[in-house]
Amino acid sequence: MLKLVKYIVSNLVDFPDKINLSEAIDETNTIIIHLQVDPQDMGRVIGKNGKIISAIRELIRVKAVKQDKKVRLILDEVSPETTE
Repeated sequence: MLKLVKYIVSNLVDFPDKINLSEAIDETNTIIIHLQVDPQDMGRVIGKNGKIISAIRELIRVKAVKQDKKVRLILDEVSPETTE
């Protein structure tokens, strides 16, 4: 899952080296993927009215269904202290 998200997002953003992905599994056995990008790239990842992030979520949801899993993608905001 992480490879798919990284591939999609790295082709959208200006700073692909600042992509940070982490994965965890919650108590309901859902895979939680946390995505952080450079603050300048947030608009590119979200898109107008959230269309791009929704499309990314739908793509990983399709892959998860094929693997009989549940997945959730969370786009985390990077605080200014962590970018330095």
